[in-house]
Amino acid sequence: MLDKSIHYPVKRILLAFVFCETLLISAIAKPLPPHDAKKWVVVIDAGHGGKDPGCHGLRYKEKDVALSVALKLGHLIEENDPNVKVIYTRSTDVFIPLNERAAIANRNHADFFICVHCNASPDKTKYGSATYVMGLYKSEGNLEVAKRENSSILYEKDYKQTYSGFDPNSDEANILFAMYQNAYLTQSLDLASKIQKEYIGNGRTDNGVKQAGFLVLWKTAMPSLLTEMGFLTNPQEESFIGSNRGQTKVAESIFLALQQYIDEKEGVAFNPNDFKLIPAQPDSTPAIEDTVTNTAPIKPVKITPPNNAGKMKASLQDMHPDSAGNPGVDTTPKLTGMADTTTVIYKVQIASSPKPLATDTGIFKNAPDIEMYMYNAVYKYTAGHFTSIEDAVKLQSMLRTEGFKDAFIVAFKGKNRIPVVKGK
Repeated sequence: MLDKSIHYPVKRILLAFVFCETLLISAIAKPLPPHDAKKWVVVIDAGHGGKDPGCHGLRYKEKDVALSVALKLGHLIEENDPNVKVIYTRSTDVFIPLNERAAIANRNHADFFICVHCNASPDKTKYGSATYVMGLYKSEGNLEVAKRENSSILYEKDYKQTYSGFDPNSDEANILFAMYQNAYLTQSLDLASKIQKEYIGNGRTDNGVKQAGFLVLWKTAMPSLLTEMGFLTNPQEESFIGSNRGQTKVAESIFLALQQYIDEKEGVAFNPNDFKLIPAQPDSTPAIEDTVTNTAPIKPVKITPPNNAGKMKASLQDMHPDSAGNPGVDTTPKLTGMADTTTVIYKVQIASSPKPLATDTGIFKNAPDIEMYMYNAVYKYTAGHFTSIEDAVKLQSMLRTEGFKDAFIVAFKGKNRIPVVKGK
């Protein structure tokens, strides 16, 4: 029990702090200019990252699932609406402080700030999707979700100074912090409601639109929300949101909700059939391969060409002369696996597409030993050809730093793709 002589002065100070911050954000929040004069800007924030894994299930970490869905969402927006600019707070596995994520949105004058997360609970039977906006708690469950997400600041240096003494483990601090009201609460609630309706339309269990105090939404000067796509701690739900199909469904739900919101603001009739969505994948298709690093979403998206492909190829040649390839090697795609059906061959997958891709130009021009194989009626493209998984890991790391951020390892015996076994 807190001593009241201490409790009430502290409470008054915190309330004054929250009130002042609210006035400040309300003061800088100005009406948006007409959208026929500028593009809409959406900042997509993949939760956690780097040294902060977030929650986890038996197979997947929140940071990896969130990043995969965030990239799919950005891809959908870019493919369907040229009037919307997409900015990511992170597009790789890196740690970004919570206050910096909001600052990215503010610096870029974003119209929307969408945070993508996964939920967790000691009760492994809990499941379903919920979307949160900044506001007062209405249940103990909302408080626990915010405390868990806010605990990411513990990975930050000098977090007490950065967040004005905020203690993420304190119930009282979280409750008082939730009294902060974003100037765009109404718009945030509108978009959050649309996301939940789309979740329902895609067969997800609706856990509703909720309010809580999230540091990542603090000081954002635009409609902002945090969506919890599902529970990684529920084995069945983990399998779904860890799959390519599940992540695609989640990304499509958020995309369609955002597009409906934009269409309403622009006075355009919303028709979900107007948009090109990601082709459906079988339920069993993994989105995050069980490789040495246990990361890497599979998705047919545009890939940024490597900036230093020539240097990369030279480095590969020095690393493993007999398998890294050289500029004179023919890089015409070849079907994987020849006569040898006993040796395990490791390769690094860098792209997938529903249609064949030219490999002598563009993103593949300087990548080593490009090969193509078919998997679930999709064209898959790999680089490298190794009998040692260690060499494949080196190539994977190199390719990721050179632009192929979702590169992952695959293994073959003859023409058959087989699971990658750790430690072998």
